[in-house]
Amino acid sequence: MKKLQQVLAGCTEHQLEQLARLWSISKEQLDGTGSTGAPLVSGQPRGVLALDSIGARFVWEHLPEDERKVLYNILHLSSPNGIASEVLARITRLPEARYDAALHTLKQYLLLLEE
Repeated sequence: MKKLQQVLAGCTEHQLEQLARLWSISKEQLDGTGSTGAPLVSGQPRGVLALDSIGARFVWEHLPEDERKVLYNILHLSSPNGIASEVLARITRLPEARYDAALHTLKQYLLLLEE
C-alpha cells in the first residue's frame, strides 16, 4: 500500500493545488514543505495515522451527495482487504452513471485509491 507522501509525489501542480483547496490548506502544507509539515494526518499512539478531523470536515462539506454516499459506505464497510466495487455499487443503490462519476471524483481528490 502506498503512503500519502508517495501518492502526493505523483501529483501534478494542478492536482496539488486542487487538493490543497479541498482540505483548506496551502500547497506547501500539503506537500510537507511548510513550517507546520503535512497537517492531513495527526500522530496517534503506536504509530497509527488518522485524518485531521477539522480538515476532514471541510472535505465532507465540499463533497456532493453522491460522493458522500459512496465515501460513507467505503468507510463504514472498510476491511483490511478493501471492498469490491460491485458490492459498493449495489449498497449505494446509485445509478451506474452517477456511481461511476462519484468514484471518479473521489479518485481525483485522492480520497479513494484502487490497487
